[in-house]
Amino acid sequence: MRSFQKLILRRKHTFPLWTTHDLLRSGLPARGSEATIPYRDFIEWVGIENQKSQNFFASQMSLRARHSLPTTAPFQQLLSHCIARWLLVDYKLNYYPYYNLNVVLLHTDFHRSLSIARTLLEYFRSTISPGLFDRVTVFLVPLHDDSRRKLIPDTKIKIVDHSLFSTEPDFLVDDPAHILMVDDIMRNLSQDLIVRRGNEWHQGFVDIATDGSRNMRLEMDMDYWCNKTFRLLEGHLNGAAGDEAFIPTKLVQLLHILKLCVPDHRLLAIDYCATYRPSLVDRLKGLCGYKMQDYHMSQRIGPVNPLHSWEPSSFLCDFNLVKQLYASVNEGMKTCRNDPLETFVESWSDLDESKKSMDWNEVLSQSESLGQSPLSVLHG
Repeated sequence: MRSFQKLILRRKHTFPLWTTHDLLRSGLPARGSEATIPYRDFIEWVGIENQKSQNFFASQMSLRARHSLPTTAPFQQLLSHCIARWLLVDYKLNYYPYYNLNVVLLHTDFHRSLSIARTLLEYFRSTISPGLFDRVTVFLVPLHDDSRRKLIPDTKIKIVDHSLFSTEPDFLVDDPAHILMVDDIMRNLSQDLIVRRGNEWHQGFVDIATDGSRNMRLEMDMDYWCNKTFRLLEGHLNGAAGDEAFIPTKLVQLLHILKLCVPDHRLLAIDYCATYRPSLVDRLKGLCGYKMQDYHMSQRIGPVNPLHSWEPSSFLCDFNLVKQLYASVNEGMKTCRNDPLETFVESWSDLDESKKSMDWNEVLSQSESLGQSPLSVLHG
């Protein structure tokens, strides 16, 4: 699972503790200085620096293509129509006429998210009354802070500069809202590496020495968010045979932030998941106390040695596990279901309606691509 230059096990760090925000502000410590960084923060910083290095007007698809992970790009317009129908039906059933239709679109690729937002609005504009359309607003919220100002000549689209992880968050929606995460969010939420030594689990940190060398260190005292995530998953971890695991710390943090910033929300998240389906024999062994040899709740996709590479990493989660985390964070008051994307599309597509705004051959082509997609969807 890993290839590190050096692994050190100790209980307490002596270096100054840095976070993603420190790295974004100052970069790596200068020669002669030292620091210790949670593994997830170091990996997150590398990913953010990669995104920033891309041309502002260029698509970030090249980053995702490195890992050969499937995306929604080949059928984005048709899928956006399906999402728009789901939004509209859910809104009319649960919130109309007492609230507006607020759509929160989280993103790492601004221009792609803007394209999705405009497709949603075009669909609404062509299918609902002007009075109802007046009640629609789409918020574009970056996963990471973006200081570049963006002016969009569309009053229906609101641009939020600060991410939900920002040290200066400025986003709060008191009214009901629908939160969309379309294939570039969950895979870009960094995770902690934890390692079991004896009966104890340790959190991974990256130590930066005065000579600039980087070493992986394990510490039994986990930081707040790592420990919070670990406690939610402790039963799964103790039932697995492996002594190393990635746990979705940033995802758990994001779910808690959404609970605070958009308390009345419904979630729709699309990504490639690492769902584990144990055989009957595996389930029987589990009941008898055997550990599941092949179970990995999360997987990292990327460079062999991420401590010494500027290539970003992606993370895949077991969506069945994410469902449980979502319910746990929301104290059972919110739940979601996990379906293959194909199943979701079968429920919400209308090809005859889509062909009014798309070339028919393009409708058929995107429909075929959707039917073959290995992506999954979580939705409330």
